[in-house]
Amino acid sequence: MNQEYEPKNFWNKRYKKFDITTSGHIDLPFEFNQWMYKLKLLKIKKAFLKYIDKSDIHNTKIVELGCGTGVYINQWKELGVENLIGIDISSEATNNLMKEHPKYKFYDEDLSSDQIPVICGDKSADVVTAIGVLVHIVDDDEFRKSISNISKIVKNDGIVIITEYLCRNEAQDKKYMKIRSFSWYKEELLKAGLEMVWQNPLYYFMGRPYDTPTRLSSAILNSIFKVNRRLICRFPRTMGYLLYMIDKSITPFIVDGPSEELLIFRKITQ
Repeated sequence: MNQEYEPKNFWNKRYKKFDITTSGHIDLPFEFNQWMYKLKLLKIKKAFLKYIDKSDIHNTKIVELGCGTGVYINQWKELGVENLIGIDISSEATNNLMKEHPKYKFYDEDLSSDQIPVICGDKSADVVTAIGVLVHIVDDDEFRKSISNISKIVKNDGIVIITEYLCRNEAQDKKYMKIRSFSWYKEELLKAGLEMVWQNPLYYFMGRPYDTPTRLSSAILNSIFKVNRRLICRFPRTMGYLLYMIDKSITPFIVDGPSEELLIFRKITQ
């Protein structure tokens, strides 16, 4: 485990500023983050509605792991979800969310903790989400414990919505992130009783290209990313809209992209 990264302190410090840049891409302008979240919310909403009973949303129990600044909490509320538990390692996050959403329950807890199944209830959740969170569990044993907890709290045949950076070969350590190989990732979740049923890129050009099949594609996509990044910092609204429209148009036709992926797992009946 990276000794320089202590998750609770890191995220409590980061969430002193409580807006979408701190739960999203803190190194990019707020306006560009808005467009990234717009696309992310759209895709997650579609995935959610695809796999749950739309006629009974108000009775759907959601456990959101790594609830952060509550971007997705707002969406679940708008959809009519009544039963929601949010978990985050940061008390800064959960204290803010308790004030904003008193109808829901929030707990500050490590996702690998034995308390997660106690707090959430054994096999009680219709949907568990881990949106942009598992990549920040850099210790593999803690990652496995977190996956085990997810499997314990989701109902048989329930779904798990995950967004994650993945790669094709060896894991990439990025201080407070660990980008794991796709094959290792799927194997570990399957061991925990979670079978992948759907995959789609969240972004193609909006996000950093961590997953590229060849050196040539890596060189090309990273060059494009660097140019885009300079333009984003100068024209965040314009570039946000432009890249949003491009990625929204092309990602539905791609299974495996170079950046963050949206993955749906189903709990195997046990």
